[in-house]
Amino acid sequence: MARTYRRNEILTNPFYLALVAVSTIFVVTALAYLVSGFALDPANVPASERSRRVALWFDRNGPLVMTIEFLVMFATGVVMMATDRWYTERRKRGGRG
Repeated sequence: MARTYRRNEILTNPFYLALVAVSTIFVVTALAYLVSGFALDPANVPASERSRRVALWFDRNGPLVMTIEFLVMFATGVVMMATDRWYTERRKRGGRG
């Protein structure tokens, strides 16, 4: 008996994947920004020079980078929701274009 596989309905809208990717990058950046504070704390075990440079970079540029990532994430989410109806109708028709 042959199995029939349905296409994943979430993957029909490429903006879903873009939103997942951008959101993942945002979370990694937020965690790196959080951890970078520990590298700058003099009470902790002395960090390597490279760790201190990265931590200082995050200290200076972290809020700007996270703001840009949030705006990209927000724009991707809006575009995803705006195009969802079109991708849903296209999927129901079974066509490619």
